[in-house]
Formats: sequence, C-alpha cells, structure tokens
Amino acid sequence: MQNHDQIGNRALGERLSSLCPAAALRAAVAVLLLSPAVPLLFMGEEFGAISPFLFFCDFGEELSQTVREGRRWEFAAFAHFSTGKTAAQIPDPGAESTFIASTLDWTQRNLVPHADWLQYYRRLLQIRRDEIVPRLAGVPGDSGTWHLLGKTGLAVHWHLADGAILSLYGQWAPEPLFLDLIPKGRLVFAQPQEATALLQQKRLPGWGVLCLLDEEAGEQHP
Repeated sequence: MQNHDQIGNRALGERLSSLCPAAALRAAVAVLLLSPAVPLLFMGEEFGAISPFLFFCDFGEELSQTVREGRRWEFAAFAHFSTGKTAAQIPDPGAESTFIASTLDWTQRNLVPHADWLQYYRRLLQIRRDEIVPRLAGVPGDSGTWHLLGKTGLAVHWHLADGAILSLYGQWAPEPLFLDLIPKGRLVFAQPQEATALLQQKRLPGWGVLCLLDEEAGEQHP
C-alpha cells in the first residue's frame, strides 16, 4: 500500500498512518494481508510508525543544490507550496537532519496505538500463514473474480488449490453497506469486530472487511 517512492515523493514524507482514518487503514491492511498475492510491507508500517520518510540524498554541494531547487520547483505546482514561504517547509534533501528525521523510532512499538497496530499485523499474518498460504501452491494467476457491492463495496473470490474459495468483502466508506445475501463460507476474519454480529443481518459496517473460506465450494459464487 505504501513504499519509499509513494512516501518519499510527498513533500513532507507523510505515511498512511498520518493521512488516513485508522478504521480505513485497518480495512486496507486486512485486504492486503489476506489476499493470495505476496504482500510487501514498508519499514515501520507494521507498528503504525508516524515518523516521516523524506526524500534525502548524500551528494556533493553542487548536485545537492540542484536537487534542492528541483524539489521546490516540482512542488511549486501544488497550491500549498506555491510561495517562497511554504516552499521553505520542504525539507532539504541534502541535510543530515532530513535523513535523521526519516529513521524509525523503535520505542514506539511498545506504546499505544503502535503496540495495537503491531498486534493487528501479527494476527493477520498468523491467519494468512495458517489458513491461506497452505492452499496457494499451484493456484493460477487468473483464479480470482470480483464484483461491486453498491457504489462503495467490493467482493473478490479466489479459487484455491484445494478447491476452496477464499472471499473478501469490503466496504470502502464510513457508512454501513447492506448486502443482498449472507456471504458463504467459514468466517476467518472480521474487521471491525461487530462485523461478525451484523453478518446475519446482511450488513457490513463502515470500513468493514470480511474474510471467508468456503471449503465446500460449488462452481460459481454469487
């Protein structure tokens, strides 16, 4: 969901943990880690690091000046950085302080909410290890299908190697989503927790995600 280019090429190097509502980010993380594709995590993402990851370099003074001016010229197209005063907010890529600001503070892992984020990632990775990875060997790249749920929901189904169907349902808005039917399969994950209780009511809460395994799957999934 984020990497050094996407973060470092922002003027102030903000991570998703500083930009997104926590509930929306939790939903996106669940989909990333419970999908069959190999997930990639950016350093510190697993504990919700809030330290920026800025664009930094270690060039000679002449090239560093060119890079510094180039960064400010690039962001001048954005209204917020269009004046000299706001352009000065962009950290100097060649300054040691810019590099130091981009290093992780590992002590955050033991503090709220970062410890909660780390526990959340570990829980999802354990589900992935136990429930999904053993069923992936030999799965072709075209094994998935998807369909929209209203204007803001999405359902994706993958046929796995042992014949089971892995399904992810997500609501990408803060309001609840009403489903046409109760999703099939054994529920292996729900975010937020109340999504489990609402499932029988054919409702998915705002920023809700359901992951199910249908181990007695037929040829088609609704």
